[in-house]
Amino acid sequence: LRGDIRVAPGHPLVFVNNRFVPGSAGFNEDLAYSSAWKNYARRLMGLPTIRVDRAILLRDFWDGNYWHLLHDILPKLVMAEAIDLDPTIPVVVSATLMNRHGDRMSGTNFLKGRTVIVQPEKHTLCCKELFLLRPGEFARHWTPGVVARIPAEPGLTSSSRYIYCRREADSSIGRTADNSFEIEEIFRAAGFAVVDPAPMTLGQQKAIFEQAEVIAGINGAALANALFRHDKPLTIGALISSNLMSTTLPTMAKVFGFGYAGFVVPPVADGPNSPILAPPD
Repeated sequence: LRGDIRVAPGHPLVFVNNRFVPGSAGFNEDLAYSSAWKNYARRLMGLPTIRVDRAILLRDFWDGNYWHLLHDILPKLVMAEAIDLDPTIPVVVSATLMNRHGDRMSGTNFLKGRTVIVQPEKHTLCCKELFLLRPGEFARHWTPGVVARIPAEPGLTSSSRYIYCRREADSSIGRTADNSFEIEEIFRAAGFAVVDPAPMTLGQQKAIFEQAEVIAGINGAALANALFRHDKPLTIGALISSNLMSTTLPTMAKVFGFGYAGFVVPPVADGPNSPILAPPD
């Protein structure tokens, strides 16, 4: 994109010459011509600004989410290298991405070699040239590049090739299980290793999940680690709240050729983030 470019704080809405760029933040293109966007663009002019000549936008509507880090954000950096974008072009990220994933990406070279600009909250990014990279949803052809850039933690292995992903309340937005300890014991008895991926770096998660043959857990971001088995057989088992049905996991499994089994479980209350109560059988 070239012109008078402004990127909103919060959700990364992009405007060029006061016109909203359809698809820049996952919105329906039918909204591109709404007068609401024109008014929004005018409001951006009243905010403090951060100015650069050109940049690669690495921000994402869900850039605090681990699933989107692996499947949407990191593939953009692989794509930038593949199409030979000038390595002196800086990348723009959000404070949320760095706070959530900065330590997690330690030990990788994803952000090395380029200047990283953190767009401050309540500041509009202004530039003359902006690269919006769109690798595509479940872009399997970029996956080998993502995985290759993550060195596995040396000496870290799991006690089993069957992995159950623990989902803790303090590292998740809902979708936990009221009887989580009971569920974990059931999986342990079936030969699974119970793993909490939330505090792990990318290298630690790769070391664990690249050896897995079965990954199971409550439907959530931890199951994105199936990516590390992109060229090997894998079966995914997901416990899914009937309040939050989604085709994301089965679609990903189909694209990568994984086996998939989803088990719908009733929640204990209304709302998409309500805990579930999984029956022991």
